[in-house]
Amino acid sequence: MFCPNPTENDQENKDVARKYFQMGLGYSEQADHRKCIEAFECVLKLIPYSTSARYQLAKALDDGGQYTRAKKEYQLFLTTADKADPLRQKVQDRLTAIETLADKPLPPEAGEVAVEKMKEDLREELNRKLAELQKANKAAGELEKEKQRLQEEYKKKEAEKLAELNEKIRQLSEKAKPADDDAKKKPGDAPQPKKASDDDFLPLLFAGLGATRHSSVLTFNQNMDLVSEATFPSTE
Repeated sequence: MFCPNPTENDQENKDVARKYFQMGLGYSEQADHRKCIEAFECVLKLIPYSTSARYQLAKALDDGGQYTRAKKEYQLFLTTADKADPLRQKVQDRLTAIETLADKPLPPEAGEVAVEKMKEDLREELNRKLAELQKANKAAGELEKEKQRLQEEYKKKEAEKLAELNEKIRQLSEKAKPADDDAKKKPGDAPQPKKASDDDFLPLLFAGLGATRHSSVLTFNQNMDLVSEATFPSTE
């Protein structure tokens, strides 16, 4: 999962972390423990002092059978959480419950499952064709050449399909990134000026002072840069 590096602006970090926190809750509802863990790890990367994220990460690890890491995160939560936090007792009870449990492997990602399924399908197809070839009662030399040809053909086909799957996985990963520009912004990036539209301009009327009384209409954009000035005599 893509996770941006924290910036020196704590408010920006909080804003981005909030998006990943919501993503983590969504993955939790879907029982996607791997993605849920990654989301809350990202939150803590951005705002490591968040006790809520610490608890959610511990819970995600616990739900995913990663009890060794879950115990560590639960302990960190107890160390940093407020003494009056209502979750403290729940965490202590859970620590007792998982104390002797052995870790379980996380389920593979959807992409890994798709790759294995593709390879299995190709193996079955290749074995079927090899079996058909065996029944053809061809000469030994010719049979061996045909086997090699088929194996090379399916090796190439597997590489092509693997490349297609990897590209699809990459595209899905891109879509999983927060759409907000704040999540993509790199530290030190200068703010990009917004292209002005008719609604962006704010006409302000100022009364001028001097020997000759006059008024000016000063037009500013949203960055409060002066865009134009029109001066005309006062009607007074």
